[in-house]
Amino acid sequence: MSLSRFLVKKTSEQKLKYFSLEELKKQIRDLAREWFTQRKHNITHIKNNYEEVTGNDFQTNKKLVLNGICDHYAEKIFGYDYDLEKYISFIKSIQVRSADIDTLHKVISRQNKVPLLFGGHFSGNEFFPVFMGNQKIPFSIIMRFKSEQGRKLAEKRLPRIGIDVRLCSVDDGLMKEIINIKKQKRLVYTVVDSFDAWKPDLDAPRINICGWQIYPDTVIEKMIKLLDAEVFWATFIRSGYDQYRFCLQKIKPDSDNRYIKPLLKKWEQHLLANPGLYYAWEDIHELKNFR
Repeated sequence: MSLSRFLVKKTSEQKLKYFSLEELKKQIRDLAREWFTQRKHNITHIKNNYEEVTGNDFQTNKKLVLNGICDHYAEKIFGYDYDLEKYISFIKSIQVRSADIDTLHKVISRQNKVPLLFGGHFSGNEFFPVFMGNQKIPFSIIMRFKSEQGRKLAEKRLPRIGIDVRLCSVDDGLMKEIINIKKQKRLVYTVVDSFDAWKPDLDAPRINICGWQIYPDTVIEKMIKLLDAEVFWATFIRSGYDQYRFCLQKIKPDSDNRYIKPLLKKWEQHLLANPGLYYAWEDIHELKNFR
């Protein structure tokens, strides 16, 4: 049983929906400790990936990294299965610069321009739909659900909140959906590190990321061109258990007018600076497939 399914099963047996996010995270960490104790090979896999990517000793940051993985699942459960008013109240507490939101509104107001936000598998990803909805920004999120149950929970939850959010799948119909998004003038968010969905450009110069020389993805560049997008890096920075800050940064293309290298370098920088905010350590090795 995966950690995700284990935690969903365990939390459904308890009345966790009355917990604060801080209390929920503490409970999730305790439950996950039970799961990791029975699956030491998972910790070994995370350890090997962490040390290869960062060059640092895993034991020094073991608690930080494992807690970061657990906190992601707590954020997901908090978003999909909790008291709605409590969740919206929490979203409103996230710190945000008004200038950043003004920037996004201005891009949407321009003719034929769409703001395209990129992030990674970092803490706070689950907050994007409701956070943007609360800012009155029409929003599409491109994501891949690991289970049909997760998709159904999201599709059931979001309409109840009364915000304009569309869920788009990473599949063969993505580019058609991108064209519709442009017509509808919607902000788009996706991640750069869905490596299992990459389609590498074997004719392009390789990029040095995490010490590996890799061929860049083509899908991201196609999305940007189809949308005629203004490109941003967007993340939530967490401090403590339940304090979050929204961060937005404009991304400029490289000398070849391509965005994939600057985006991956930003992803790498954020990953190495905040290893405890990353939750996909078990999958990060897939990046090596593009060497």
